[in-house]
Amino acid sequence: MRYRWFLLLLLFPVLWLPAPALAQNDIRLHWERYDTVVDINADGTLRIQEQQVLVVDRGRLRRMTREFVTGDAGQVRNIRVSEDGLPYLPGSDTPGTYSGSDTGTEAQIQLWFRDPDANQHTFTIEYTIANALVASGDQATLDWSFFWSSTDAPQIRAGSVEIRFPQQVDASQLRLDASGVPVELTSRSNPIRWELTSPIQGDELDVQATFPRAVLAPNASFRSAQGNTQPRANQPAQPIPGPGQIPGAAPVGGGFDIVFCLIVLVFLFVAFGMIRASARARQRGGYHPPVYGPGPGYGPDPFTGPLPRGSRRRRRYRGMGGWGGGFFPPIIINPPFQRRDHGEPFNAPFDGPSGGSS
Repeated sequence: MRYRWFLLLLLFPVLWLPAPALAQNDIRLHWERYDTVVDINADGTLRIQEQQVLVVDRGRLRRMTREFVTGDAGQVRNIRVSEDGLPYLPGSDTPGTYSGSDTGTEAQIQLWFRDPDANQHTFTIEYTIANALVASGDQATLDWSFFWSSTDAPQIRAGSVEIRFPQQVDASQLRLDASGVPVELTSRSNPIRWELTSPIQGDELDVQATFPRAVLAPNASFRSAQGNTQPRANQPAQPIPGPGQIPGAAPVGGGFDIVFCLIVLVFLFVAFGMIRASARARQRGGYHPPVYGPGPGYGPDPFTGPLPRGSRRRRRYRGMGGWGGGFFPPIIINPPFQRRDHGEPFNAPFDGPSGGSS
């Protein structure tokens, strides 16, 4: 019994080791502020600037991936990333670097934080998108979505969306619509500004701003008004844990790991108990001498005939005594020596030299 408990005590630390490693993967984030500024350029392009204050409540944040659908708009270009006023360099998998790619319909921006152990990251992401406006007669419309629509996105506690035109526009010339999240229109002309009135999570702000086309250059570029896919400026980002952890893995709490370890320990305890009980049963069974002879219930004589072929195939050996069972090899026990009296002195030491009575 004491050896069994000793083995369990040795196994417990080994089973406990994965729990802290998995617990490190449990990252909790929130945005203290998320402000987006959209500059509408005279050529019809958009220069978008995202100013984020991301707080790491728990865990370690090494990398973040920004993905969003551009729809029928042009490719994302001129990407810039900075943190606390210091620019990041183009690159990958190195602290303080960023990379960007665009398939024509979807853009991806990755950044590797300068300090993965920091509790807060104040950074800015900038990029340019062409063909983002829709023209209809003498009017132009910006139809865009902001913030995050994923249900597992971190909470945004405060934020705003600001739209700026290349020229001054009177408020009476604008037609504005904002829906999806609670916001307040704090500025109605140039710039237009909506401010969140309460924290949001997993919701996006849909904005439509129609303004005079005359504020743009005559050669401004537009996207088709019949485009089926609406551009999404903000789609769920994917925070990536620290080194050696699985990207995008679901958070795993420490409680789950403890329960798992306890289940494994109980399983091992039961298994050891069954093995010990089986050994005791074999010990109590003792040795059963073989019985040789013809007919049912008798084992074959090892000196007169082979074992049945079918029994060999099934690895079962009846009538052989000892362990001869399913998973163990046969133990062939020699038959007892048959003593016969031939009248020799050593066979009958008490009956005279002839070995028998007269």
